[in-house]
Amino acid sequence: MFFAAIAIALNPAFSRIAIPAPFFPFISYQIWEIPIVTAFMMIGPKHGVLAAIINGAILFAFFPGVVSLGDVLACLSMLLGIFVITKVITRNNPAQETRYTARSIASYTILGIVFRISIMAVLDYVFLLRPIAGVSVDEAAVLTMIPLIAIFNLTQPLYTVPIGCFIAKTVGKSLK
Repeated sequence: MFFAAIAIALNPAFSRIAIPAPFFPFISYQIWEIPIVTAFMMIGPKHGVLAAIINGAILFAFFPGVVSLGDVLACLSMLLGIFVITKVITRNNPAQETRYTARSIASYTILGIVFRISIMAVLDYVFLLRPIAGVSVDEAAVLTMIPLIAIFNLTQPLYTVPIGCFIAKTVGKSLK
């Protein structure tokens, strides 16, 4: 799948394109989610989810670890939020042009953020408390990290979703 291949190529594990979050340098801003959002918006939810899963499987094959699993789960949780609001928008107005208005893109971004923060806060709490790869984090440290990870999960979709939508709209127009 084309979009999965682009996501894999853009993943920092291969491309080294990443900017550490200044407030929590253990996580980085990345661009590999943009082609996944593009596939999701342009071709459909199944293709976006499949691209995310393929990306995760390849990463896990080359770099086994919880980090790649967490990245994919964060992306999928964001896509779930986009899916929910897409259903609401298209149910009320099935015309294709409503998908890429400023209001629609803001809605995708906001609900993507809400789902990503909500789902990942729970998953991060559970995963960080479990000894993984010999590393155990105490609950006080986990509770300190969760808000920082939530800030990251709030800010990552702020560029990922609008850029993915812009590319989907632009490429979609040129294919017609």
